[in-house]
Amino acid sequence: MKQTIRRILMNNTMLSSVVDSSRIMIGRRRVKLALRQSSGGPSRLDRQHLDSLIEKYRDRGIGFDGKPTINRATQKVPFKPVTVNARGKIAANEICAMTPAHTTKDFLEIGCGEGQVAGFLAAEGRSATGIDLNGERFDPQYVEFGAKLVVADAGEIPFQDEDFDFVYSYYTFEHISDLDGLLAEVYRVLRPGGHLFVQFGPLYNSPWGLHATYAVPVPYCQFLFDRGMMDDYVEESGQYPIRYDELDGWSLNQYRELWNRFGTIFTCVKYREWSKLNSLDLVQQFPECFRGRVDHLDDLFVTSIRALFQKVSIV
Repeated sequence: MKQTIRRILMNNTMLSSVVDSSRIMIGRRRVKLALRQSSGGPSRLDRQHLDSLIEKYRDRGIGFDGKPTINRATQKVPFKPVTVNARGKIAANEICAMTPAHTTKDFLEIGCGEGQVAGFLAAEGRSATGIDLNGERFDPQYVEFGAKLVVADAGEIPFQDEDFDFVYSYYTFEHISDLDGLLAEVYRVLRPGGHLFVQFGPLYNSPWGLHATYAVPVPYCQFLFDRGMMDDYVEESGQYPIRYDELDGWSLNQYRELWNRFGTIFTCVKYREWSKLNSLDLVQQFPECFRGRVDHLDDLFVTSIRALFQKVSIV
């Protein structure tokens, strides 16, 4: 039933907007009330709270069962191939279903990871190229499907001007600090009238924004605990080290301002900010850990962004 409702909402922009607006209003009221009740300034919780909250939220972690989720010799978080394939197929089908993609000749993916999305687009007979900083992740099977996977920095895309009709990126923008440079490059390699589709999150200030559920499966752990304490726990439990430097740390307003800065060269076709309220009980329980730490109340419950833009030709 939940999946059916989600599909209906995704296909009905007006209904989605109403639901999102309602969630945002509820979220703002809950956060505002909690922060008003806080008497002190920013603070952190102790190790006892860390242990008890990990036990409480243990089942929310990715593969978290109290045992190491990694092979420390390779320093990799394991993902089942079937899961990677499934995610690739779903994303590729989603892109192909978009109206602008019906006539697209050449696709480019920013942050392609293993290459699964580009691979399944190529398997459908599309010309698909993916770039990523880490070529060691590339899976040969997706190259066999026909995808072209290239090691490259998104800030310096190694292709000619106007080489692509459609650029897309899944769950990568929250890891890139120079998004201005990236969007400038995307504009350069897009053909006139081309499209950019992005979906990314969790945003840094949202419940799972630290991207550390495999190690510290506690919502808002980036607000509740000192990094040193979390690092000690991660080391003791044999988990993969938290990759703080792989996150841009941007607030929601920074992304909103980014879209505004590029509004003259990209037209926004569709835009949605996804929100989740099921972890706000921690904000209400420990408001002193959040007070003064976010630019806007929405930061604490808007978790991800999904948008489609079209290149505007400048004469």
